[in-house]
Amino acid sequence: MKTFFRWFWFPLLIMMFVIGCTNHAPPSGGSPMDKEKSLPFTQLKPDQIPEKVKREGEQWRAQEASAKVVSGDHVIVSIGERPTGGYNVRVDRIIKQGSRIIVNATEIPPKEGMMVTQAFSYPQAVVKLHENIGSAEVEVRLSKS
Repeated sequence: MKTFFRWFWFPLLIMMFVIGCTNHAPPSGGSPMDKEKSLPFTQLKPDQIPEKVKREGEQWRAQEASAKVVSGDHVIVSIGERPTGGYNVRVDRIIKQGSRIIVNATEIPPKEGMMVTQAFSYPQAVVKLHENIGSAEVEVRLSKS
């Protein structure tokens, strides 16, 4: 019986101890903190946008499918220049992935037959995050409605 314990159970216990004490980091090299976290937000109406955020949005409104964090808790999403008025942007989801922010947004074109201004427009959406994220690299994933 002692021989059985010595040659079977003892090596098995040693192997389990060694495996239990090793580092279980993800194989991709990322850390467990890189998991996605959905950030709650509120999309603001034009009259709710702070002046500082409006000024910041004016400076880069022509940028195609871009976003910028302002004051740590506002995100401006721009879809660039459009040929007429009537275009809108809807922010569907904001995800924090490590130090990156991913904004899922939808471009909403004017409805068929809708009267629109015959001038270039620069649709933007502004959202207020429910937490301050500081500055971050932002990626926009834009889909069309």
